[in-house]
Amino acid sequence: MVSAVSAKPNATRVRGRIISVDSLPEKRGYVWKVAIDEASTIGDQPGFALQRVGQEIDIYAPPTAPALGDDDKIEATVTYVGDERGGDFLLYQNDVSML
Repeated sequence: MVSAVSAKPNATRVRGRIISVDSLPEKRGYVWKVAIDEASTIGDQPGFALQRVGQEIDIYAPPTAPALGDDDKIEATVTYVGDERGGDFLLYQNDVSML
């Protein structure tokens, strides 16, 4: 996971299916691999996950995030941290719900 630095504030609402859930070392949270079915922008913020519809992304979630399992369908708000060379999607403010 890259350091939590982003060029500009951003957020994307994504819908998809959990493919796998892995725990991060030292109980720092989880990595959800999600197949993205839909994505939409939030307000006037850039939506860096929009171009990932039809693909899989890793979403890094804090240890306080709800427990999810394989094949769960979710809707979540994610933010991208990084730059044009690479980065990660983070769950934004634990904003996730089951569909």
